[in-house]
Amino acid sequence: MQVKRAFAGLTLAVVTGGCLPASIHPLYESNADLASAPELVGTWANEATNEFLLVHQDKDAQYQALVVEGGEADSGSLQLRLVRCGGELFWDVSATRSEDAEGYYSAHLLPLHSFALVRLGGNQLEIAGLDQDWWKARLESGAIPLAFEMLEDRLLFTASPPELCSELGRHVGDPDAFSKADRYRRLS
Repeated sequence: MQVKRAFAGLTLAVVTGGCLPASIHPLYESNADLASAPELVGTWANEATNEFLLVHQDKDAQYQALVVEGGEADSGSLQLRLVRCGGELFWDVSATRSEDAEGYYSAHLLPLHSFALVRLGGNQLEIAGLDQDWWKARLESGAIPLAFEMLEDRLLFTASPPELCSELGRHVGDPDAFSKADRYRRLS
């Protein structure tokens, strides 16, 4: 059984060949901006992908997610932080520093963030990542006034946390701004 520490929306981006937009800044400025969703904690199953998502809460409104699927183990670890943007729940995902990364090598690791719209209801969890093509087109045309860079084919937001959160919240109602949601059912 393969164990990956990752956020579930990443799977969709990889499967569809799309790139996952990233940000040099989180969606929040301080822990006071973080939301809590105790109902997120638990074990979730995505029957379409045969994937399981295990979520537990750490400290300071931080969560850890573990994705389990067939195959071999991957040692990465990612943190989830929940933030409300435009009244909707988003998660901000970032990697934790590896204890093995030290010195000169470690100085070259940049912690990036990725975002997904999260909907929780009863025993259902839906996760929709940002659609890179939609965001890129609007950023390049100036329709969305956020600072960004393109690193090869990957969109990298460079805007501030309040600007990011404002724009994400503003576009929640546009279904094309987000990928098709991965759906999970609670197991425990």
